[in-house]
Amino acid sequence: MDVNLSGVFHGSKAAAIEMIEQGDGGSIINMSSVAGMQGYGGITSYSTSKGGVRLFTYALASELGPDGLRVNVVHPGVIETAMTTEDSPTVGTEEGEQLKQTIPLRRFGKPEDVAGVCGFLASDLASYVTAESIVVDGGDLNSA
Repeated sequence: MDVNLSGVFHGSKAAAIEMIEQGDGGSIINMSSVAGMQGYGGITSYSTSKGGVRLFTYALASELGPDGLRVNVVHPGVIETAMTTEDSPTVGTEEGEQLKQTIPLRRFGKPEDVAGVCGFLASDLASYVTAESIVVDGGDLNSA
């Protein structure tokens, strides 16, 4: 909770203060997880914290919109990072290979997949996008 939810709260607050002082608008992009869209047994605290990030983002978008700030949240699925290859190995395991076959795009995500979505949300192309969740999971959540 301290990292996943409180960290997002404090980071967003600090960013908002600076952006409001500058007066140019801006974009805050919070990072959640597909676990924040659908609770998963066995990782209840993680799912709860990531779901909190989603609802916090929606509330903050309403609060900061009048100041010209946009606030959105990204929900990655399984992305090939140290978290999924070393900390809690999924990628590269037999279980991971089975999981990959249930994902419509039949692959795990790469950090660049998430970065592309964040780049869009931070850009002027998304100037009228706020209080949105974007899932980056190869279609997995939708196919369940």
